Amino acid sequence: EAGTAVMRPWRRGSFACSYARYERLRRLLEERGARVEETLFGAEVEIVFSAPETQSESFVTLLRDATAGEAEVRLGESVFRPEREEE
Repeated sequence: EAGTAVMRPWRRGSFACSYARYERLRRLLEERGARVEETLFGAEVEIVFSAPETQSESFVTLLRDATAGEAEVRLGESVFRPEREEE
């Protein structure tokens, strides 16, 4: 059965973290409903993610709390993503 999808605004964000914190922070984002879109490995790990726009500020707080204030989360553009409507 075909469902109905609604386009909802999501907001992109990014931050850098140590290799030691990477796996825990990636899981934390995904467990809370964010999508990890890209991971860049250099001197540190740069994580690019997106989260529902209405929750983007709470993800900033979540990441700062999880890193004892070390994560400098940069929020970027809004994008629209399809979400299945519950019946």
